[in-house]
Amino acid sequence: MEMCMCDRLECPPYGYCGSQYPMWMLGDHPTEAEGIVKHTLCSRISSSYCCHTPGESSYIKGDVIYVKKCPGGYYVYRIPNLKYNWGARSVCSVKDTSDPCLDSNCTYGCVNNNGKFQCTCPPDMVKSGDHCVLPCQVNNPGCSHGCVNQADGTASCRCPFYLTLGADNITCISKCQTNNGGCSDYCHEDGQGDVACSCPANLVLASDGKTCKTSCTINNGDCSHVCNDTDKGVVCDCPPNLNMGDDGKTCGASDGFI
Repeated sequence: MEMCMCDRLECPPYGYCGSQYPMWMLGDHPTEAEGIVKHTLCSRISSSYCCHTPGESSYIKGDVIYVKKCPGGYYVYRIPNLKYNWGARSVCSVKDTSDPCLDSNCTYGCVNNNGKFQCTCPPDMVKSGDHCVLPCQVNNPGCSHGCVNQADGTASCRCPFYLTLGADNITCISKCQTNNGGCSDYCHEDGQGDVACSCPANLVLASDGKTCKTSCTINNGDCSHVCNDTDKGVVCDCPPNLNMGDDGKTCGASDGFI
């Protein structure tokens, strides 16, 4: 049995569709929602007799065809068995010209957009021209270094272990460039992602490893008499016979001495 594509006719002429006895389907093509439908096959067996169905004979059951419309707009046909043989017969089917996606070159999905096909992409991809690509393939979404594709079709920037992502979420910067690495004064990087803080010559590093403070070990903390080290720096004090001046460092003989 030969399969051919042709426009559906109410009653095709004898010998139509490249066959001596053409056959066609009685009934409309289904929608996707209708699933598989069953129709009768009609035969043109002479120039004067249009539709012959073998079921018209009491001893022969008619030929049937099952048809289904699949995603993408194409049809699938199944003819279980031609029970009545008039010779070489053909089945003429219908091309769904109402669905432009049948003529599309879409790699993934396709939708009918007002009679024109429009290609669509999977959720984890984005459209770039006529193609579907991963989001990181589109200009590396501006990332200065690495890029990670996300399942929702977005992308996020990623930095090497020795750098950190800046406030713009696309630029990788050194850790000392981010809040000075947490150091109160000087910040240094070792190239392996670790940060070291240091202090000016007149200060020392506190126990937190980040904060610089004054110290009694350096010029007695600039105190004129007694110097006490604390977590926040030095605290100057005076002997019982002297009073602290307004500068908080110098002891004198009277209140307010400077």
